[in-house]
Amino acid sequence: MSELSASALLPFVPSGRDFEASRRLFVELGFEEVWASDGYAAFRNGNARFILQKFDNEEFAGNFMIRLDVPDLDARQWAVGS
Repeated sequence: MSELSASALLPFVPSGRDFEASRRLFVELGFEEVWASDGYAAFRNGNARFILQKFDNEEFAGNFMIRLDVPDLDARQWAVGS
């Protein structure tokens, strides 16, 4: 077996029922939307990147988890959704 040298792993994150609301949420959280096309939108913040997918499956979403590490969670004033 050869050695794998991966440069990135981009998860496809399901949007749930409201794709546009999910896009706005990630922008409000501080992610930059890099591109969007046909039910997909790519986001990044620093080295963290993912693709939001217009996908609504309650069983899948109920088991889907991601972890976001930040240096100081208390350093930002959170006003998401206001």
